[in-house]
Parts: sequence; C-alpha cells; structure tokens
Amino acid sequence: MSRHDQGHWSWSGNKYRSASGALNQLKKKTQKAEEEHKQEKEESEKVLHSFAAANALLKQRETELLSENSQLKVQAAQLQDTVQHLQTSQARRQEYSAKIALMTAKLQDTDGKLDLSTELARERKAQIADLQRQNKDLEKKLKDAQQRAARAELQIVGMEEPKRRSKKAKAE
Repeated sequence: MSRHDQGHWSWSGNKYRSASGALNQLKKKTQKAEEEHKQEKEESEKVLHSFAAANALLKQRETELLSENSQLKVQAAQLQDTVQHLQTSQARRQEYSAKIALMTAKLQDTDGKLDLSTELARERKAQIADLQRQNKDLEKKLKDAQQRAARAELQIVGMEEPKRRSKKAKAE
C-alpha cells in the first residue's frame, strides 16, 4: 500500500470515529431531553392535579356561599316580620297612650266639675292603672323586639363579611 492509500484509510477511520462520537453524543442528548420531558410532564400533571383540587375547593365554597345566601334570605324575611310586628306594637302603644291621656283628662275634668261617687272614681282609676300596665307591657315588648332586630341585623352583617372577602378573593 502506498502512503496515499494509508492516508486515505486513516482519514476514513478518523471520519468514522468522529461520526460515531457525534452519534453517541446525540444519543446522550436525546436521552437527557427525554428524561427532562418526562420530568416536565410529571410536574405538569402535578400542577394539573393541584388545579383540579383547587377547583373542587372553589366549587365547595360556592355551594357553602349559596347556602349562606339562602339562610340570609330566610333571616331577612324573619326580620321583615319582626319589623311589621314592631310597627303594630308601636301603633297599639300609641293607641293606649291616647286612651290613657283621654281618660286622665276626663277624670280630672270630672273630679274638678262634678261630684262623683267614690265607686265611679275607683273604677276609672283602676281602668287607668290597667291601661298604664298594658302600655308598660307593650313598651317592654317593643324594646325586646327592637333588641332582637338589632341583634339579627348585626348577625346578618357579620355573615356578609366573609362573603365579601370571598368575592374579593375571587376577583383577584
């Protein structure tokens, strides 16, 4: 073999080794890329599961808020009933106060102008005392109803606060 032939074979061998090394590097890079792809896929699946869990929690919270909303509507209807009851009680109290004032005026007029029998005066005083007692009872009932209404209103305001925070968190 001539030197020229030996150089040719030497050059071909170098070329083969170089190509073989490049192929091995390409295989390593491919394997590494496949591993990275597998890891990224696993991480994506974890993130997807996290989103699914968060979505389930949001749906649960939405259900809870809908339930709270229904409860608030019931409480609002009850409050409306209480307000109407208060208005009725207040009207009765005013009616009794007017009757008391009228009877007191009549009694004073009668005592001043006429000579009433003791029995009649006692009856009127008893009626006035009875009306005053009824008026006091109504005032107490009115005050109790107003306190219940105030507590119910505070309770509703307290229940709406987490609802506002939840809406704010959803908006963000």
